[in-house]
Amino acid sequence: MKIKEFLLLHLQIYCILVTLIFAAITMIGVIFDPEEALGYHQLAVPFILTALCVLPTFITYFKTEPTLPQFII
Repeated sequence: MKIKEFLLLHLQIYCILVTLIFAAITMIGVIFDPEEALGYHQLAVPFILTALCVLPTFITYFKTEPTLPQFII
């Protein structure tokens, strides 16, 4: 798999996860606290959570098992 295909696949995963996390947060908010309004800073939460979910999947691009410094980066 080339790096371009690899990055495109992970970009697609990122977009799907942002949508699903945003939908889940919206549904939970509507069910448990429908009168509360979200601020702009709270709208960034799905993007941050998704980035944290997608970052570990970049380890799969290595042909061999990564070393500790590669794993940390």
